[in-house]
Order: sequence, then C-alpha cells, then structure tokens
Amino acid sequence: MDRQTSTDVSRNIHEPIAQDFESACSL
Repeated sequence: MDRQTSTDVSRNIHEPIAQDFESACSL
C-alpha cells in the first residue's frame, strides 16, 4: 500500500514538473 501510494505521489509530482520542463525548453 505504501509502495503504491509513493508511486502515485511521485507520478503526480513528476508529470507537472515534466510539463514545466518541456515548456521551459520550448521557450
């Protein structure tokens, strides 16, 4: 359960950061 939760959390954190990173690169 903890492992699944940490995976969801890291996934939720990683996606917005990845989008911001791509946006910064496109700029």
